[in-house]
Amino acid sequence: MDSEISEMYTKLSAQHKRYVNKLVRGLSDNSMSAAACKSVCRSINRHTPRENAPRVLSGYLKMYKTKYPSIKKKHPDLSLGEIGSKLGAYWRSLPEKEKERWRAR
Repeated sequence: MDSEISEMYTKLSAQHKRYVNKLVRGLSDNSMSAAACKSVCRSINRHTPRENAPRVLSGYLKMYKTKYPSIKKKHPDLSLGEIGSKLGAYWRSLPEKEKERWRAR
């Protein structure tokens, strides 16, 4: 167990090591409150690089990525927000069966 921990520690960046050391010091001398421990753990988690696993896109985003170029080409004067509004309205008007097809893609 200790070898696993030390191996993981060597892979951390300097910033992560500071967070971990602060957490360990606070826990060992009981000077850190539970809220402070949570805050440090959140900081560590926030700054931890995620695996490069691609996120699964929602049906709406799949539809958006497909339809956006054609709408932008037809209406180059529309802003990003206006195009988003049009696509949002289009998505809301789709029947559930069509939405399921987008989700399944």
